Amino acid sequence: MMDPIGLIAKAREQMLALDEAYTDLPLFESVRNQLDYLSSLADGTSGDRTKLSRVIVGVQAAREIEPLDLELAMTLHEIQGWADQLLRSGE
Repeated sequence: MMDPIGLIAKAREQMLALDEAYTDLPLFESVRNQLDYLSSLADGTSGDRTKLSRVIVGVQAAREIEPLDLELAMTLHEIQGWADQLLRSGE
């Protein structure tokens, strides 16, 4: 697995094209907000883990993004795996 900071940067990059094509989908704002939160955990600017259990980028990827961009969906699934591991480990 790529480091979390790299994965989040990759997901943001992949989202740019979808943002332009699907400007009316509020889903992307939700994903972007979650990526911002996870980024703050990954880079150490925040230690607030209280929202980890509400991170659902994997579910959003499966339901909404896979039909639009499979590569982005796979990246989001990987990020979800990291977030889930972080939640379980309490590190």
